[in-house]
Amino acid sequence: MFALTSTCSRSMRILSVIVATSFAATGCFRVDAIKPTELPKLNGSNVRNLGQTGNVQLIGITVTPVERIDGRTVEIKGNYDASIVRNDGRTLSFEHPVLSEIVNNTLTVKGSNRGVASWPLADVSRVDVQTYDATKTILVVVAINVSILVVSGLILWKATQ
Repeated sequence: MFALTSTCSRSMRILSVIVATSFAATGCFRVDAIKPTELPKLNGSNVRNLGQTGNVQLIGITVTPVERIDGRTVEIKGNYDASIVRNDGRTLSFEHPVLSEIVNNTLTVKGSNRGVASWPLADVSRVDVQTYDATKTILVVVAINVSILVVSGLILWKATQ
């Protein structure tokens, strides 16, 4: 009996590490590199509780099309965080809600985690926009559950051998 308990607890520790690593590695977020001139279009992007109808909770999510640095269009959905990437490689991150404007070829940005910062538009190479990705989250949860079932099955199989 001691050998079974020892094997199971060791396997469960390994399984716990796998699960924690899976969550940490994926993050369930999506990052899109957009042109710096596109950032002000995202002002007001958010997720709002619109109320309740019977037993159904209504949620409103803004969807804003912006241009990526490669010229393709991407839709930014709901809340977002932004990282300003300068030509010299330095990065400054802003957490939602993020407000920005361009005046006289100067990009000015403010986020909930920091005050106003400004750069000449020519000094900014791109803006990395990070949004929550529900599809990725669902896939990660399914993959983790399948992993747990497989490892649990292996533990039971090994215990009966």
